[in-house]
Amino acid sequence: MKTSDDQQNQARPRVTKPRRAPKSRVTIRDVAVEAGVSIGAVSDIINRGLSHNYAAATQDRVRAAMDQLGYRPDRAAQALRRGRTDTVGVMLSRGLENPYYGRLFHEIQVALERYKLSSELMVYPAQESKDSRRGADWLIGKGVDALIVGPLYYWDEHILEDLRSLKGGACPIVTFGAVRDEAGMHHVLFEDESCGRMGAEYLINNGHKRIAYLGAYSAAEAGKGKGTVQEGVERVLKANALLDRDWFIEGPDHGRFDECKMMAEKFAGLWLDTAPADRPTAVMCKNDQMAITALAIFYEFGIKVPEQLSVIGYDNVPESEFIVPSLTTIDNAISARVASVAGQVAELLSIKEVASWKAPAIAPSLIARRSVKQWG
Repeated sequence: MKTSDDQQNQARPRVTKPRRAPKSRVTIRDVAVEAGVSIGAVSDIINRGLSHNYAAATQDRVRAAMDQLGYRPDRAAQALRRGRTDTVGVMLSRGLENPYYGRLFHEIQVALERYKLSSELMVYPAQESKDSRRGADWLIGKGVDALIVGPLYYWDEHILEDLRSLKGGACPIVTFGAVRDEAGMHHVLFEDESCGRMGAEYLINNGHKRIAYLGAYSAAEAGKGKGTVQEGVERVLKANALLDRDWFIEGPDHGRFDECKMMAEKFAGLWLDTAPADRPTAVMCKNDQMAITALAIFYEFGIKVPEQLSVIGYDNVPESEFIVPSLTTIDNAISARVASVAGQVAELLSIKEVASWKAPAIAPSLIARRSVKQWG
């Protein structure tokens, strides 16, 4: 039986609230009205890169109107109108487990931002993937204006071949590393070999005559080692009749700490099994990742650094300053070299250099810390 409340509810007419009309997209016209300027002025300031033609107060009004209305430029439409996305594809040929490559990409981002260019990262470890062309095609398909590829070495033959097949296409390519111009395109040389020479000469000048090397490429790859840190070390040691390849510890180059550990343990075991008079008194490492790992392993094996063995690295990653003992290493002026890479990209895209910024000098430097001592 229905109650009186039920009867009242049935009798009461339902009131349906009208639906709110969906908020229309804020347009450039809305911004112009809010800022009190013409549509053309708004477009110049936010789309065409011509804000310098307007007073600072006008630019401030336009940006304040954008914030007030919640306007966001349609980047896809802008790219279609201008025929450019202002995005550069970055293909790193080494993985990010080595902290140096994270720093490298950060430097690339900073350098590109000076030209108002953004970046799209793809990590494509050269030793693990043999299809870099697919990665390049994917980035180009996303509409990047240019490609930056590296670091490249002479053993990265499949990447060099893929790049040669892309040469002459609509997307310009700038490479960096040790291969000079063998890929037949724009390239920035990182001069690893000269840094290897610098490290070996520093050890010799500090009295070391028995010098090892950690992270050597294999004998089968000897012909591909041009331009590497190892080549520079070998040249100096050979010139001083100090080269002993038995103390060049080979290992893979995937940028992994477990591989560095394996090489450091192999060296430490060999060093301890050798008569003190015949042991190396110093070891040059292919990079700081290798050197930092070696310092930890040497500590575990009871090898005192630098009292019994001096250690020198390469890259000057931030961590190298804060380990114990602090690592002597070589700074390869990465900021300046990457600035040169970005500058070549900007030139290929006909983008004017930012006048207020000056590129630093490209010159490697040795950072002397506590992991190397005078011997003898």
